Amino acid sequence: MLAHMTGPDPALPRATKIATDPAAVFSDLALRQLVETFYGRVRLDPMIGPVFEAAIDDWPHHFDLLTRFWASVLRAERRYEGRPMPAHLKLGLTPPMFERWLEHWGAVTGELFAPSDAAILRERAWRIGQAFQSVLFFDPIAEERRAAHRAEVRQELGLEPGGRSSDTWSNGRRRID
Repeated sequence: MLAHMTGPDPALPRATKIATDPAAVFSDLALRQLVETFYGRVRLDPMIGPVFEAAIDDWPHHFDLLTRFWASVLRAERRYEGRPMPAHLKLGLTPPMFERWLEHWGAVTGELFAPSDAAILRERAWRIGQAFQSVLFFDPIAEERRAAHRAEVRQELGLEPGGRSSDTWSNGRRRID
């Protein structure tokens, strides 16, 4: 379902947690610069620029909102009180638009931050994008097929429903936990 969306760049350091002081690296000033630079570029993009231009009436206010959003994501601050999912549901986004957004995000974060900090920003954006796409493009029929396939595989492997195996594998060998 979401295989089309590429993950964080494997050549960059894996960003599982913030090793430095997030308040210092991801200050409001740094996040505001990121948001303004990023959307300055996105607004010029022929694919996704028109979507944002049609949706946003007050760019300075939107920059404030997004600065608070990223501060919440990166510094675990509760300053952002928006509901991004409903706002994005009505935009008519497509999977290629998410890819393009991530391309711009990757370029801008790479220009403004050290590689390890840019990797954190890229990974967080990628995870958020995955969550958005799982809601925006959820296909219950495809999910039903995947669930049926998983059940078939479990049965072929001699696994009981729920992922626990019986005392013996389908080849007759005793299972050891």
